[in-house]
Amino acid sequence: MKLSRTSSKLFALAALVLLALPLQADAPEAGAYTARGITIKFPINWRIEAVSSSASFVIARAPEADKDDSGAFYANINITATRAGKVDGAAAQALNQKNLPNYKPVEEPAAVTINGLEGTTFGGTFSLKSTKLRNRQSLLTTDKAGYVITITTLETHWQKHAPTAEAAIQTLRLASEK
Repeated sequence: MKLSRTSSKLFALAALVLLALPLQADAPEAGAYTARGITIKFPINWRIEAVSSSASFVIARAPEADKDDSGAFYANINITATRAGKVDGAAAQALNQKNLPNYKPVEEPAAVTINGLEGTTFGGTFSLKSTKLRNRQSLLTTDKAGYVITITTLETHWQKHAPTAEAAIQTLRLASEK
């Protein structure tokens, strides 16, 4: 079957659109990552790495490092297992101020509920060597487990990655839920 010139152009355009779809880095993917009692859909094209040497059990990294005058950094979502129980956002943020160089709060602790998991969220800026970073932590607990979900980006690229990372975090569910 021979295609007309117009049909050929439409076919080529449709093929380009279909090829472009998987390259969207800012939409949650259909597949989900499940471990340690939770399921989450990370952004498309982000590298997912299981970590077994610490309380962190999964890190999802943007496909490319962002760069600015302070350095280069892969935006990421890091999930850490922690104790179950009441979450004290102010105490957690104070610990960040003690342990992270030049940590400055930019979001005060606020209550958050994500798919039935309750906790607190807060954010700040800090430096690693000369690289200026921005993060937001969500501390969520159940009666049996706790999770710390941290988004970290270059400070100058926060607006680029935060909406995508937040959309992924909103997909977090207990693994037993459907």
